[in-house]
Amino acid sequence: MANQLIRQGDTTGTAITRLAMSTLGLGFVATAVRTDGGKLKVQVWKVSDGSGGAGAQQIENLGHASGDAVSRVAVVTLAPDLFVTASRDGNDKLSLTAWKVAQNGNQVTPQDTVTDVAADEVAVCVARGLVVTAIRTGGGKLKLTAWKVAADGSTIERRGVATDIDIDKVAVVGTKYGVVTAVRKAGGDLGVISWSVSSDGWQVERRDDASAGAVSEVVGAYFTSLVDPGLVNERAVIATAVRDDSGGLKVIDWSVGMDTTMTIHRLSSAPGGASVSKVAIGRVGTAFETDRLVTGVRDGGGNLELRTWTTDSSQQLALEDTAPAGPADEVALAEVYQTHLVSAIRGGQGKLKLIGWKHG
Repeated sequence: MANQLIRQGDTTGTAITRLAMSTLGLGFVATAVRTDGGKLKVQVWKVSDGSGGAGAQQIENLGHASGDAVSRVAVVTLAPDLFVTASRDGNDKLSLTAWKVAQNGNQVTPQDTVTDVAADEVAVCVARGLVVTAIRTGGGKLKLTAWKVAADGSTIERRGVATDIDIDKVAVVGTKYGVVTAVRKAGGDLGVISWSVSSDGWQVERRDDASAGAVSEVVGAYFTSLVDPGLVNERAVIATAVRDDSGGLKVIDWSVGMDTTMTIHRLSSAPGGASVSKVAIGRVGTAFETDRLVTGVRDGGGNLELRTWTTDSSQQLALEDTAPAGPADEVALAEVYQTHLVSAIRGGQGKLKLIGWKHG
């Protein structure tokens, strides 16, 4: 049957309490975790595509490195040989570290590290070649900062900053001219805000916003870009996956103008089942068809459940397939090939577990 998620190979790592993951390049991912000892650990993994008679997709543990104490962690890729972690360090401050990856992936070396203000929640993305962090400050405010990272990771320079409303939770995604934050506002509602970022990073400016109902968790993903007939009005489609006020999954997609106004319009939404406690979001390609949105949740039974989403003829979100995958706590997703992705979870005995999936 076409358009299913098919489970491939898996592998298990160290005991962890938090995790994040980012695609490094074709067939490689990087994980950033908080170990059960409270330290940051980064790891590179090679993911085969299962071709050439190799059978099921294989996941190979490559280079790793350790850092200092952290309580929150996020990670983003700047180049196939360079990624950046954004964490809440042992002093409760935002900390960024650049990590250089050897060509074969067998060695990971820390480069520059910088610290910033107190942070409760931490999210990170890339926009216009810059790293952009979105945090909940120690005072409860949303704060965005653009950072210029040298091509070899040797320097991380703070550039433009913008501070905004009171928030509880935050996610951030990059677009052509800036970023979009998805936040749980202090009153409990979902808020989506667009921000322009200048090419040099010195200007970060609020552009537009939209709201939805009450939520308790929120994540976001840059899904795709569309061009209207006549090759005008290019726009990004941002997808948010939230745990709503009843505890269920809800997926909402938004159109964000790719001009200086960065106007936001809500497109459609779909419920994704009751009683979820963790939410992750990503995408995966499909041969000869449009990309699919993927959500990963910890369901009411404590198990990982992946779901793929498409749009129907009226451009409404529609559930395509569901795939269960056993006990899970923390959840992250990353695309590794056009039709392959990896889920990372905190699985049995609290250990990091990576699972490969093929969509087709």
